[in-house]
Amino acid sequence: MKSSTIFLVLIFMFNFGFGQKALNDKFKKIIIDTEKKHDAKVSEYGIDNKLWTDNTASFKENDTISFYTTSNLPFCKSKLFVFYPKNSLTINYGDECNEPPSISVAKIKYRYKIRKDLLTAFSSNKNIICRLRIVKIENYQQDKYGKDSYKLTFIVLK
Repeated sequence: MKSSTIFLVLIFMFNFGFGQKALNDKFKKIIIDTEKKHDAKVSEYGIDNKLWTDNTASFKENDTISFYTTSNLPFCKSKLFVFYPKNSLTINYGDECNEPPSISVAKIKYRYKIRKDLLTAFSSNKNIICRLRIVKIENYQQDKYGKDSYKLTFIVLK
């Protein structure tokens, strides 16, 4: 009985570890692909170098935040993480329901790092602006969201 319990625990640990590594690899690929689109025009699906969320308030520790890789979403107000080459990003705000739709232009660029399952944004003096842990990635294979659109769910750590 004891050996079968140990065996089951080892199988569970292996599966969890492998699953987490696959999630981390997919997360890094999505961010790298998003960054590469920094000079692309918005497509018919709204896919570009941004991650969009309807959570426009300040992130609070232990909040669950969902970001999308498409702007073709059913909410009016949004916060956008805009990715640029050399690991920099801006945090902008959008208002898509008023005419004309608008997105703020951020003057501050932050540095970001991806380590395993964490996305960390830093100010120029290396203070942490936010730290997000990826917990789930969903792929939208629907025409209205674009062929390679994703929903990324994070837990706010800071």
